[in-house]
Amino acid sequence: MSAKANQAICTLYRQTVFVIREFASNRKEITALEDAHFRYCELVRKDLELREILRRRYGLMGVHFPNQFVSERLAKQLSPLDQVSSGEVRKELKLWEILEDFLTVVGETTYSGFCSFMYMLNFDEPSSQAFSSAVKTHPDLFDEGTRDCERTITLKTRA
Repeated sequence: MSAKANQAICTLYRQTVFVIREFASNRKEITALEDAHFRYCELVRKDLELREILRRRYGLMGVHFPNQFVSERLAKQLSPLDQVSSGEVRKELKLWEILEDFLTVVGETTYSGFCSFMYMLNFDEPSSQAFSSAVKTHPDLFDEGTRDCERTITLKTRA
């Protein structure tokens, strides 16, 4: 066996050991970052969900929105909410969104109960037709029923 061939085999051996260790280290980091990536994606999805809830609540609650809990830094992160009035957001809210937010708190309502809620937040009272339309156009969201001969609305439970 020639010295050159022997040296080549030894060098290949050492390089291979190095590559194996580097591969193992790389796989370990990939596994760690894989979890981090999934967590990151989960947090981004949650961020969008929370941002939408806050947008709706900002428009819904108007002057009752708890601004004292929103720091200047957090307000900038909620952009563009930091640049618009709650009245502007309020105009964009759909009746079904308001009803959904109301039902997340009370569980069940009637048309008159919902109108009381709207009145207390200085919204115009919706017509019974608009109320019915909001419910009927979102059958995947709302359940209709009756209690004491009065029509009730609840949120459908999500599986």
